[in-house]
Formats: sequence, structure tokens, C-alpha cells
Amino acid sequence: MTRPIPVTGQRKRPSKSCLACRASKTKCTGLSEEYLHALEDPDLLAKWEGPHPICSRCQKHDEVCSFAPSRRKGRPRRLLRDEAGNIIEDRSSSRSRQPVQLPSPEGSGERSPSPSNSSSSQETGSEKAQQPVPAFTFPASGLPTPLSPLRPLARFPPVDHTPVAIAFLQDAYPWVPLLPSDVNSLSNYLMTSDPLLPAAINCLLNPSLQPPSVDLASRVRPLALSTLQATTLLFLHAFAAQNKSLALQLLQWTCTELAARGWAGERTAGELQAEEGFIELGWYCWGMEIQLGIVVGARASILAHVSPPSIIDATTSQRHAFRLAFDATNYAHLWEIDPPAQSAYLTDIVGRSHIIHDIARSALASLPVEPALLSQAVLRHSSLLGALLSLASIILVLSSQSPLSPYIAPALPCSLDTTCLPPSPHRREIARAARGIVDVVKTFAGSAESPLSPVSSNGASKAAFYHPFFGCCLVVASRGLLLEAESYSTGDNSLCPSPPSSPIDQVACPAKQIAQIAQDLDLCERVLRGQAKRWCASEMLATEVSLLRRTAGVA
Repeated sequence: MTRPIPVTGQRKRPSKSCLACRASKTKCTGLSEEYLHALEDPDLLAKWEGPHPICSRCQKHDEVCSFAPSRRKGRPRRLLRDEAGNIIEDRSSSRSRQPVQLPSPEGSGERSPSPSNSSSSQETGSEKAQQPVPAFTFPASGLPTPLSPLRPLARFPPVDHTPVAIAFLQDAYPWVPLLPSDVNSLSNYLMTSDPLLPAAINCLLNPSLQPPSVDLASRVRPLALSTLQATTLLFLHAFAAQNKSLALQLLQWTCTELAARGWAGERTAGELQAEEGFIELGWYCWGMEIQLGIVVGARASILAHVSPPSIIDATTSQRHAFRLAFDATNYAHLWEIDPPAQSAYLTDIVGRSHIIHDIARSALASLPVEPALLSQAVLRHSSLLGALLSLASIILVLSSQSPLSPYIAPALPCSLDTTCLPPSPHRREIARAARGIVDVVKTFAGSAESPLSPVSSNGASKAAFYHPFFGCCLVVASRGLLLEAESYSTGDNSLCPSPPSSPIDQVACPAKQIAQIAQDLDLCERVLRGQAKRWCASEMLATEVSLLRRTAGVA
């Protein structure tokens, strides 16, 4: 037995609360001074005889009583662990990583025991550290699973997160504004957040990195906001790396947790409205679930029932564009209603599209080309995606008018049915929307060599990498342009800007328009390949545009 630590007035113990009491903002009572002092020293804690005491509140509510690692300095660095005691792999480690594996949606939801709750509880710490690191795992139902007792968390010295905070604000914040927006606040936030969050930021900034391995299913509920922010960033990283199945599962898991915590858009309860970052994260995942569903052919179903904001303005146009795209790709509903209702539905989609596009484009025109403030860069990126997606919605709904579209479109890139030729009136509206997307890119996004620049700390212009979903709108626009070219090649000159007035014009107008279409397709490919310097998925999209061109015979 170690010698008791004096608890006289000459050595006052600092205030310390367990994680459960800290989360509920209640006083942690019922623990002896000797045990609380032992928590400050892992060596004393390791020698503690018998079971670890439990505080009064955790004992009353039958909760796990665990403590955050001590912040005393001067100790050797140890492996980081999450709240459940699972090792989070050091990014600087040179040893090989375990591949990230996820259960299939049809799986039973059973998981192999992680090192933290293995039956071989007599192993030493070094032996446990050598076991395979658990991969991302999720409960099949999306609900919390039974928790096992936690091991004491290993201590680690404070890490300076200033470099990663600066890199994130400069390169990623404009299109993923989910974290504090100044260097000091973000650096301090990362100091106290789930260690998974800094690792996720590093993955997003360096897409070639492998994601960290961690057991998400065994996390203590309610989950910390930083954990949900981390899984959102990891979803983006997985999508950009063309791992769509992992991206879908990460996003669906995050959306399920947000819904379980009570996120409901503008109808979210008042106490949650006050939680900084929670509402914005919910809206972000709400929009991403819709867009990822369009890309992979799996309609959003977790948060999509939430209505968009009640007001359409520059700050909400992107969210209304997401909802518009969700409605535009509801092909099953479109073919369930009678022809008059179909016509009204299509008219509503096109009308809403023009309203949203005009608001988003006006916001883009009002902002400086080189944003001086992060808030301006955020609005610029949001408005850009809103302007593109609102027009893409027209192309999606009007080019998928076959009775088989509900079955064919989800299996094709961006849920776009390219198997049938829409009627002539629809082709005119599709051509206008496709030209509008190209014009937005030319005017506000530039080319691959000189794209829209995010805010920079030294005022220097630097290449911008947009949201990974940015390129999907260019694929849809390419389909619209090719439909227009197909009309000209079949002798339909009704899409010419002005009707041909002479036999010469009847030949010259289509040739001129097809040449312009080829240039616009070149732009789409060039911008996508520029984005592919960071996002592998953009290279795949550029290849899809090239394939569509070859199929349509437009070089």
C-alpha cells in the first residue's frame, strides 16, 4: 500500500470532476481525497488496490465514472486514447495501420471486443498497446451499445495546435465552417476536444493520409460536439478519396447522432440552440446527406424530413438549393402523380431554381474577388455551390423523364438519367441551366490555373480547392451541354439563341453553338482536373465528362 497523501490545509487539492459530472455540469462528490490525489499521478493510480471508487452521482444514475487525463507536465508522452480508453493511433507513427473496415448495412451489428473491453483484463499496458487498433465500427441500429467499464485514461502533454489551426482556417474553413474562426480560439478548442478532431483535420488537409482507427460505437453518450465534428470531416475525407461506402456510413452515423440529440433545424429545442456550433453542424450534415444521397443513389432519410430555413437570403440560399435538389431527384414521386400534377411539380422546381440562383449569384457579385475576411470567404463558397446546385436541379429533373428513371438514375453518376432524350421544350430549359452553370464558373470560379482564392494570412493569392461536391455540378452541366449538342446534330435549331433567318444561318448557327459547347466542356474538364490535385474524386468526375463527350461525339 502506498503511503497516504497528506490532505491537510498545507496541500489543497484542485477541483476535479469525472466526465459524467462535467458533462451534466454538476458537482462531483463522494470520492476520497486520497483517490482524487491519486488521479493526478498515474503511478499512484496504477498501484491503487481494489476497484476504483465511484462518485455519488454516477452511483445513483448507474453511469460510468471516469476522469480525463491529468494535465501535469513533465511526464513521458503516452499513446492518446479516447473517452472509452481505446488507443487513437499516433499520426507520426511509422508502423503500419490497420485498414478501416466497416460492417455492411445488412450486418448484425455485432462487434469484436476492442482492446479496452477484452476478456484478458490481466494484460499489461504494453501488451495492450501492441494489439490491433480497433477500426471504425457502428451499432447496426445507430443506437448506443452497452458500455464496458473504462480504463483510466493515459496522460499526455499539451500539444500546440496552432499550425494545424492556421492551415485549416486558410485552406478548408471557407467550405467547411464548423469550427471556431480565429487561430487562438480554434487552437484552444482543439486542446480540449476529442483527439479524433485534430487527426480528422490533418486528414482533410492532407487527403493522402489514412484515417485514424477508433471504435465509435463504444463512445460514451451523449457524444461530445467535437466527436461529431470529427466524423463529419472524416466523411468528407472518405468521399474525396473515392471511398463512397465509408463516406456514407460515417455521414449516416453522424446524422443519426445529431437526430438523437434533438437537432431539428429551426425547431431545435431552445437549450440546444444555445450550444455553439451544434446548429451549424446539423445544417451542414443535413445538406451533405442530401447531396451524398444524390451522388451515390441513396436518398437521404435521416435528417431530410427537416424543412429548410423559413427565409431565403444570401446566407440560406445554399440550404434551399440542397432542398431543391432533394425534391428534383424524387423521381419515384414524380411518376406516382398524374400528368397535370407532374407539370405543376416541374414548374415549381424550375421556378424555385431561378429564385435561389438569382439570390446566390447576387451574393457572389457583391463579394470581393479576394475575400479579406473569413466570413466573406464562407459566404462566397456557400453562394457558389448554391448557384450551381440550383441550376443543376433543373437538369436533373428535366433530363430524367423516363418511367424507368426512378430505377436507372440512382445507378448512374450523380443520379442523372442519360438513357433518353428529353422533349424539345425541356431541352431548351436544360440548355439554359447548363450554360448558366458554366457562366458562374467562368465569372466567379475561374479556371483550374487561377481558381477562386480563399482568404490568406499574408494577402497572397493561393489556389482554391472547393468543396469535394463542387465537381458534381459540372458533370450535370456537361450532360446538359451534350443534350444541346445532340439537338443541333439532329437538325433541331430551336435552341439557337436567335432563330436562323436564312439557309446559311441554319448551318452556321448549329456549328457555332457546337464549337462553343466543346469549349465549355473543355472548361469543365480543366476545372475538375485542377480540383483533382487535391480530391481524387474530381479526377473520376473529369473522366466521366470525357466519357460522356466521346459517347456523344463532341470532341
